[in-house]
Amino acid sequence: MNNERRKRLDEIKERISSIINELTGDVTDQLQSIRDEEQEYYDNMPESIQNGERGERTQEVINSLDEAISDLESLDVELLTSNIEAATE
Repeated sequence: MNNERRKRLDEIKERISSIINELTGDVTDQLQSIRDEEQEYYDNMPESIQNGERGERTQEVINSLDEAISDLESLDVELLTSNIEAATE
């Protein structure tokens, strides 16, 4: 691989990293906001509703959002760009 193509691949890798980091940060913030609103909704429910079907479903939503946030936070940009890195070596 010549230096020009290697440089272009490095630039692509940097763009991918930048875009993913910006996107995941923004999306994570939005998901956390929705999760927090849902948690507040749950916390303000009467106990009888919390223990019922609506409360259980709300708790499932909160758990799913927590998992999505965790998945986004654990996204490994280096892993996503590893094939590009291998091509430049």
